[in-house]
Amino acid sequence: MTRKPKQIVIDKDILVGTGVDTLCAFAKSHLLLLSDTLLYECATATKQDPTKLLGRCEALFLSGACYCASSRSFMSKERADCCPYPALLADAEMTDRICSQKISLGHTLRSRRTEKVLQTRGDIACREFLEFSQIIRQSHVFRGDVDANLMRSLPGDTGLRLTQILKIIDTFDIHDMALRQIREDRISDKSRFCSSPDWMAWHHVRLTLALVQEYHYMRSVGGDPAQQRAEHDYQDMEYVLLLSRADAVITQDKRLAALARAAFPEKDVFSGLEEVPESYRCDWAGL
Repeated sequence: MTRKPKQIVIDKDILVGTGVDTLCAFAKSHLLLLSDTLLYECATATKQDPTKLLGRCEALFLSGACYCASSRSFMSKERADCCPYPALLADAEMTDRICSQKISLGHTLRSRRTEKVLQTRGDIACREFLEFSQIIRQSHVFRGDVDANLMRSLPGDTGLRLTQILKIIDTFDIHDMALRQIREDRISDKSRFCSSPDWMAWHHVRLTLALVQEYHYMRSVGGDPAQQRAEHDYQDMEYVLLLSRADAVITQDKRLAALARAAFPEKDVFSGLEEVPESYRCDWAGL
């Protein structure tokens, strides 16, 4: 048992593919995070019953799992406070409100906010991935003067390719790029904001650029990413960004796993609960 609980993120595939009793038992002895992204994925599911998925989430919260906000919420706080978001992602107050039924997860099925968030995410995905990568294709310019010929020489394996792309991106001035992407009036102190990898915003910039370049690569070899693909990749990025604070993610999504390993090679990526070692166990996980 560890004195400092390790934070574990799960995605919808794990929520769907694992027995609810197994998940609840796991939540009782691990610091399991159910993210805002996961809840919205469940609320808008088309292949499964959203009500049943949210019911699973509620059972997990009652068993000790903790709610955590989306990466965009954490980055918004970083902009306002001009300091990196703390290490602990669990939101004890929101978790308590869900467990005490002051907030109904089922309400998100009929929420205008849900529709607005989904539309916003779709718009962001198209703007950041599809439109920007199309501009790169037309201009043959990638930040850091990486040309199209180099893009075509990247490995065919997704994980190896993302790793190599991120190595290139990590030579860029991320602080400067963050200031270009975010309106100045939203940052309280431009000199301090996003000044090192300690910031979640720092990793948002590098992962956005990595996926933009991935789309540029796909177009270079004859592919044409669609909006649906962009939205899915944007959701994957939100899960992966939590690894800037969390210790592990459990997923069976191969692209999500590849991005997680490339972006945070020091963190753990598991494909099932049974792979999580004893060192992650903490019987007082529910904070």
